[in-house]
Amino acid sequence: MGSVREFYERIGDVGEDLLTDILQPLAPVERSTNGADLLWRGLEIEVKTARCRHYKPGRTGYQFCLRKDGHTDVGHADIACLICLPNYPKDEGSCFFWIPADRLPGLHLTIPSDPLHYHGRWAEYQDRWDLLEEIALRKEAQDAATAELVLPAVQQAVLAQ
Repeated sequence: MGSVREFYERIGDVGEDLLTDILQPLAPVERSTNGADLLWRGLEIEVKTARCRHYKPGRTGYQFCLRKDGHTDVGHADIACLICLPNYPKDEGSCFFWIPADRLPGLHLTIPSDPLHYHGRWAEYQDRWDLLEEIALRKEAQDAATAELVLPAVQQAVLAQ
């Protein structure tokens, strides 16, 4: 049996692979080199994956570590995908929360044990695949606007040589 760290690394890999399988047919998915996990349509996506567990006496839920020095930081991403994996095959399927990275507070976030019937602070982000598309389009527009500003200057510099 492996260490606790190895277990959580495997859970993280499961989430990244699951999300890659979903997004890949829509547009190429790559490993990010800027500190987030995945790169899709120019978006830096931080993927957080958890299984339901006890986190306080009498309480269970999905806990996500958002920031940990030397390991992870959602601040490097445009958006975070928090994936609640079922514990057992008989449980209902995975649940996805798409949250813009700049809206994520603190170091940790917890979703109570039944994410499919959750109505708390983060409920508005559950299965918000449309938000992923909206942020991707906004980022593509920003990148195009930046290219329009930079390209003429680069062309001028080349012509001046």
